[in-house]
Amino acid sequence: MRFINFYRLITLGFPLILSVLQQAYAQNEADDSEQVQPRGATIIVSAEGSVGVTNIRTGQALPASRIVAGTSLPDGHSIKTGEGGKVVCLLSNGTIFNVSPQSEMVISQFTQEPFEATDDKISDLETEPSVSEVKLKLNYGNLVTDVKKLNKGSSFNIESPLGSAGIRGTTVNTVAIPDGNGGFTGSFGVTGGSLSFTPSGAPADAPATEIAENQEVNGEVSETGQVQVEAPSVMSPADQQQLNATAEQAVEASDDTSVAEASNAAAETTQQVQSEVDNGAPAEPADPPASDPAEEPEPAPEPEPTPSPEDATDTQPAAEPAVEADNSIDPSSIDPNVLSPDR
Repeated sequence: MRFINFYRLITLGFPLILSVLQQAYAQNEADDSEQVQPRGATIIVSAEGSVGVTNIRTGQALPASRIVAGTSLPDGHSIKTGEGGKVVCLLSNGTIFNVSPQSEMVISQFTQEPFEATDDKISDLETEPSVSEVKLKLNYGNLVTDVKKLNKGSSFNIESPLGSAGIRGTTVNTVAIPDGNGGFTGSFGVTGGSLSFTPSGAPADAPATEIAENQEVNGEVSETGQVQVEAPSVMSPADQQQLNATAEQAVEASDDTSVAEASNAAAETTQQVQSEVDNGAPAEPADPPASDPAEEPEPAPEPEPTPSPEDATDTQPAAEPAVEADNSIDPSSIDPNVLSPDR
């Protein structure tokens, strides 16, 4: 009899156990599919003048109090400067970029493998601390980028209306100036290395043009999107000097940042993206269209501070209104014998 009961227990319980295991496995699969790739961090080194930053995943602009040195941004953010505006940012892979006045750029992609937090200065590293994939997009204006030497398996690309440039450790000047009619004049210039340039609209199998050290490629983009590119030419000594000086100033501004600070910032941005994705935002948002260059960027209003319990004031309930005494006399209640003159 005991054997029969044990057999029934096994027979009836096995399907339930199997169902629970299948549900747990399915949940684990769902959790794994929601995990975002580790993100790199874009750390604001300095911000001057009119600057706006927008989170593309959420569509929310950052308040001015967050557009300051030390703020870390994941990819999926756009940066716009107005007249007199300027931003210097350090990527957690050691690359630094400078956004000039009246420019707009997008941090389209920045994934990076986690790396060890050390007290070394990230500017002292010969190569980036871990493998990364970076794509920056200049909608218009001027972007100077000093790219840290990349590891094998890493990639770094800069896009503009003129085309795209693949970079492996060099200083690059990217220019895209609107002509007012929907077209652009632009260029890619390089010092301290080389880059591979591909014009916009080129066939997928078209070979890239190698731009050697101290060279630049200039071109125009019509209002219909047609691109005309000149052959690479030597940059003028004045342009070379200006590019190197701008890059050196940006690098010096980030000299004090340690590898540990960059590592912690990357971990924080990964958590931020994970939280936004958990709340329905896309992990890989599409780049938004360029804004109107004539419009000055406007940061979001500052959020109202949440009062702490200590700041809250106890309010007493309103006192009940006083009830006035009714001194009137009801004539029907008067005893005529009491008020009679004869009594």
